Amino acid sequence: MTDDRIHAVLTAPQLARFRELCQLGDADLTADFSGWNRHVILSPDSAFLFPRHQDGVPGLIREQAALQSLKDHGTPAPQILGSWQDDGISPYAFVRISRIPGDPLGHHSPRTPGEGLRHCVSLDQIVTIMRELGAAIAIWHHIDTNQIDIQLRKSTTDLDNFATGFDHAAITPAAGRAAAAAGLTSDHARRWVELLQPLAALAKVFVHGDLHQSQIMIDDTRKITGIIDWEHAGIGHPLKDFDFGEWGFGIFAWEEHFATLRQQLWNSYRDSRQGRDLPDWRTMHLYFSITELAYFSQESGNDPWTAQRQRHARALVAELA
Repeated sequence: MTDDRIHAVLTAPQLARFRELCQLGDADLTADFSGWNRHVILSPDSAFLFPRHQDGVPGLIREQAALQSLKDHGTPAPQILGSWQDDGISPYAFVRISRIPGDPLGHHSPRTPGEGLRHCVSLDQIVTIMRELGAAIAIWHHIDTNQIDIQLRKSTTDLDNFATGFDHAAITPAAGRAAAAAGLTSDHARRWVELLQPLAALAKVFVHGDLHQSQIMIDDTRKITGIIDWEHAGIGHPLKDFDFGEWGFGIFAWEEHFATLRQQLWNSYRDSRQGRDLPDWRTMHLYFSITELAYFSQESGNDPWTAQRQRHARALVAELA
């Protein structure tokens, strides 16, 4: 069976050539158009990644380099099975990777505000997922950055911008805005800046760079089976892979439990990395709480989603005070 949507990207002759070149025979094929920069054709055991346009090519090249660097390190990530450049199929090179079983964590979660991941998992299940995720992140963060493909050692704007958020010049005004928004004093802001200093000193590691609910694959028992979509991977600040702000709407259904989720996530990570002079989980929770409140305090709050985020962010910061 062939998903008719495939014909949106491959004509009948292109599809026939694709099946022949990749030795797919009459295997069932389906299409996935959810990616921003690529579309995916799925066979029972493989995923074929096709750039949507020229701008998607660098990301695909980066993902190939990332998956090659992750090989043999025990990371729960796909394996590269082949790559082709064939103008009879696509104007861009495409890649075949192994298919991770299960569905994305956010697969059953709406892309709009509301119940979010509550439709998909219970609180106990999301806590367990956080523990598993922390241990998984530790695997690729532990890889020697000197062993990473040289293409991934080049800085990217996104990773650089995130790292600068820990600079004194960035965190000081953020702490001030968060304190003001929560009705606290400047003394709180100064104390927060002191507490967050250890984060600025953390060494850069190999990061996924875009980790969120659509990249985390889970099975029917809500256990993590793998992490996909490594097109933003590179050398960056460790906390880049802990930012719930990248997750979309779903995770914020559990915002009142963020302290618990971050505690489980970070402690599992810290234990797996055997300390590594990593700060306490509260430091990570403090950083994200005040930077999120600092950001949303500057928003108008006219829509229900923003207003809710402001309320929850203020509550989290008030608890930390």
